[in-house]
Amino acid sequence: MDHISSVIKGNKLANNVINVNVNNSSTNVIGDNNVTSRVEKYALDRGSFTPNTPKTKLAEDIAAHFDDTKNYAFYLHVVNRLGESRAYSFFRSIQDEIKEKSGTRYPIVSPKKYFAWRFKRGYR
Repeated sequence: MDHISSVIKGNKLANNVINVNVNNSSTNVIGDNNVTSRVEKYALDRGSFTPNTPKTKLAEDIAAHFDDTKNYAFYLHVVNRLGESRAYSFFRSIQDEIKEKSGTRYPIVSPKKYFAWRFKRGYR
């Protein structure tokens, strides 16, 4: 068996390569224009899904408030993890903190990042 560097230099694999992806189901090909990005995968798409439960509507309201419907799945995760009433009170407390700090020396520059940081830090 030859060392890999001699195989590559000698181009011995030129005719012996077998295409494993016969059904073209590979989604991680670089330069493929048909690949949906990770951001679009978790975005709210009204064509395929319409929020019709209180939890999904609350998640949609939170995402719309932060103008971040591309990360709808994260806000739905927050609502599912906390429950509807706790998630709503958490959202209201974040809104109040943003309003309180808006005229101070250190305002909240990115409210959606602050929301995610507070949730990951632990809502009490």
